[in-house]
Amino acid sequence: MLLLCDDRKRHADNVYDSIDALNATRHITYKINPRGISMPGSLKLEDFDAVVIHWTLLAISDHYLGPDWREAIRVFNGVKIQLIQDDYRWIYRSAEMMRHMGIQVLYTVVHTTNLDRVWEPSVLPNVEKRSYLTGYVPNRLVNLRTKSTAERTIDVGYRGRKVPYWLGKLGQEKLRIGQEFLSRASGLDLRCDIAWDENSRIYGDKWTAFLGSCRACLGTESGSSIIDFDSSIQIGVDAYLQEHPQASFEEVYEQLLKDRDGKLVHSVISPRVFEAASLRTALIMHPGPYNGIVEPWQHYIPLEKDFSNFDEVVRLVRDDDFITKLTARAYDDLIASRRYAFETHTADYTSTLDRLFLTHTAAPNRVSNAVFAYRWRTKSLSRLLHKYRAHAKGYASRAAAKAVRILTPIYESVIAMPANVSNYVRTQIRRATKTMYRVCAATPWLLIRDHIPTSLRSKLRRLRDDIRRRPSPPIPDDSENTRRIAA
Repeated sequence: MLLLCDDRKRHADNVYDSIDALNATRHITYKINPRGISMPGSLKLEDFDAVVIHWTLLAISDHYLGPDWREAIRVFNGVKIQLIQDDYRWIYRSAEMMRHMGIQVLYTVVHTTNLDRVWEPSVLPNVEKRSYLTGYVPNRLVNLRTKSTAERTIDVGYRGRKVPYWLGKLGQEKLRIGQEFLSRASGLDLRCDIAWDENSRIYGDKWTAFLGSCRACLGTESGSSIIDFDSSIQIGVDAYLQEHPQASFEEVYEQLLKDRDGKLVHSVISPRVFEAASLRTALIMHPGPYNGIVEPWQHYIPLEKDFSNFDEVVRLVRDDDFITKLTARAYDDLIASRRYAFETHTADYTSTLDRLFLTHTAAPNRVSNAVFAYRWRTKSLSRLLHKYRAHAKGYASRAAAKAVRILTPIYESVIAMPANVSNYVRTQIRRATKTMYRVCAATPWLLIRDHIPTSLRSKLRRLRDDIRRRPSPPIPDDSENTRRIAA
């Protein structure tokens, strides 16, 4: 499987968590960042069974996914999946591009109740649409050692950002909650670290450390209260601001957005909710649906949008006992329960791939890819073991464990093939198992067999013997199909 994604530095952690989750399936995944580059001549999509476009790539932009990449995807005769977020803009252009590339499955953060209202069947026909969350709970944030409520040096923290006016009132809440809270907190004995300019944004371990130092953090729903299907709203707002550069949101809202705001709302829970819950940091948020995942007073402190209960919120932030109990409930329900772990998304994604692989007509492609993976991975493993053959027993043990991790999923991807495959495919399976046998039974095995634990040695031997004994599946005679595939 080929995963196209933008994994460059300076992304928020949830971006890398999402990419890592897609890499963690049992299917062999190769990752490439196509942003700003032409498609390498040595890269042949026919070597893969599936192409997945991650939401970090804007497929309608030549900079993120060039015309040569899109054309190669269009003619690719395999499984094609696209993941999208920010489904409130460029809907028609994105749908047109998906039709052009022949996308078969769209993963979208639009709630299931609004799927056909945003991605209309007439605009995106013959595409399976599946909903997922903007973020999940990464393993790196589970069971972290966190500071007690009394030890934290910041009472209320927040990092927001300015967003375009054409996202409507919901979009502006990200900015307004920080500005209004900081304004009202001035003069109070409240330690606040609240900012919304780009230079103040924090990423990586620094963000985790910042959030873990806060008793509470502000938050809102992500999304937009306006869906700009054809970009006309964005164009109109940009033109108005060109003529009136000092115009406030309220002015633009009255002039252009009033009749459109709230007609179709795209609101989703933010990954920050899971991050805060993992670090046992209390959440102060405006009431909202939040995908039905969190409830006010149970998981977060509700702050009314008109700030009418601001004084009560401040009082609760200072209450150590209340904060400790609130964060404990949030941690138990959102984190410890594992209901929203990345494995949930990965399981659905893997299930979709399995189903498409079994029903898709390009079945020989899957085995060809498995053979390619065998040869590439086994050569790498052989070089690794030869290089360190004189090292201590501990390294040999780790090498054996790596052999098991590498060989087992590759082997499973081959034996999971459906029985009704062609004789051409049958030949490829035999070649692949022969390559596997070489790795398990020949030189690498001799290098490490005397230095590995009995359990690992037994697992490698069982894997080797199972490959040798496994009978070929009954294959129907399809000589005509075989000649066609060979040609």
